Amino acid sequence: MMKYILKSLAILLLCTNGLLGQEISSSDSLEIRQLNQELFDAIDLLDRKSVKEMSAPKIYCTVCTNTTDFSKKPYMIDKNEFISQHLITIRDSEFFKRAKMSSKLNLVREESGEIVALWRILKPNEIAPGHEGGQLGIYFKKLNGSYSFSGIETIP
Repeated sequence: MMKYILKSLAILLLCTNGLLGQEISSSDSLEIRQLNQELFDAIDLLDRKSVKEMSAPKIYCTVCTNTTDFSKKPYMIDKNEFISQHLITIRDSEFFKRAKMSSKLNLVREESGEIVALWRILKPNEIAPGHEGGQLGIYFKKLNGSYSFSGIETIP
């Protein structure tokens, strides 16, 4: 546990917390970092109850579908479906394993007010010359005064 606290503090000091003037307060930053760590721990342990408690009713999940029909918002799924059908796949995925080991985190506030925790999972040129690298985005939305997990995607 001490390892996670030290890692979180180091990341807090080193990461960028604003983009295009949309600042993230230190209290929001700390809450997101703590919730992100709790989420990673719960996914690791397949603690479905904890994931459910910290999740918004709908989860944005680009890694949960491979459809090409975007007319029905295929990336928005009920949190119960996310937990029952996708949690194991996400836990066992290479992108999740890389994010847990990453020390490179940037927090970005979206125009919607959501905060995205962007974990670097691939360095530029790591998989091929000229490749831009990759990130895992974990979304958090403020509901009833506190943040809830609201999405996951890989970028690009």
